Amino acid sequence: MRKLMLAGVVVVATAGTALAQGFDWSRMYVGATLGWGSSTQQWTSTAAVTTGGFSGDGWVAGATVGRNWQNGTKVYGFEADLNFSDISATETVAGGCGVATPCTASLDWYSTMRGRIGMVTGDVLLFATGGLAIGQIDNDQSALSPLATANTTKVGWTVGVGLEAPLDNDWTFKAQVDYLDFGETDFCPPAGCGVTVVSDYTRVTTFRIGVNKHF
Repeated sequence: MRKLMLAGVVVVATAGTALAQGFDWSRMYVGATLGWGSSTQQWTSTAAVTTGGFSGDGWVAGATVGRNWQNGTKVYGFEADLNFSDISATETVAGGCGVATPCTASLDWYSTMRGRIGMVTGDVLLFATGGLAIGQIDNDQSALSPLATANTTKVGWTVGVGLEAPLDNDWTFKAQVDYLDFGETDFCPPAGCGVTVVSDYTRVTTFRIGVNKHF
């Protein structure tokens, strides 16, 4: 019995190693991710009144599509994703913002188009990624500039790192950290831009886990 149990352990270990070493990364894939993100932003008016940096957080969830090519232990490719977001921040103290007139900023959705390059170590693909980021940013601020709002689609950039490991011959699990920078946005009252508020920066960091199906 002990020999059979030992033989079974050896077979399972050997099968797992064979699967990991034989996984074919050179394929298309689709996937889904779920995670958490945080944002930091700062607003300044033309009168030099500023909120200073204020931050918030929330969940993110999305879908992914990509393509890999493998050369030995090196893997490279491209990936695109579309994510819905609940990341939101509110400032009620600095820069004229208050409880009755809060400054709020939220990221409704974002999409990235990135290159990926990595190396397979054992049964794990370690990778770095970077490229273009597009996001829908809602700024609502009635203190620095009365009734100032902006619902703006911004283009920025992103970089990240992550790991991916096979679950079987076609499915993988991945974990990934990304940094996104959407730059600055001007927004004004509906009556016009006599007083302009500048969103000096919107920076987002996300951590996501997910699964990919390779074809």
